[in-house]
Amino acid sequence: MCKEWYGGKAADRIQQTQMCCVMPCIRMNVTFSGQVQGVSFRFHTQKFALENGITGWVRNMEEGTVEAVFEGSEEAIRKVMELCTRHIPLANVSSSESVGSECTGEFSSFSIR
Repeated sequence: MCKEWYGGKAADRIQQTQMCCVMPCIRMNVTFSGQVQGVSFRFHTQKFALENGITGWVRNMEEGTVEAVFEGSEEAIRKVMELCTRHIPLANVSSSESVGSECTGEFSSFSIR
């Protein structure tokens, strides 16, 4: 069954709903390690997520990592993870750990916490 996820303008919601019904929605919890705080990592993650129709959130953790929850198509999530790992100018991601699960549809956009 298709879980719908929304965000943005009405035209975007229609496109996202169509994409969701073609590409199943998944949830990915990701922890990024390395030089990921104080380098606009969360800002860029939000930008990449919104550009790729991903919902969820991103936040700094006390131990110096960044945690993110992504919901959307697996292809779009993998693309955002790649962008976060290699295309944030001042960041240096040394590793990332991810755990996949079923999409909950609880998010309407992508936020920085």
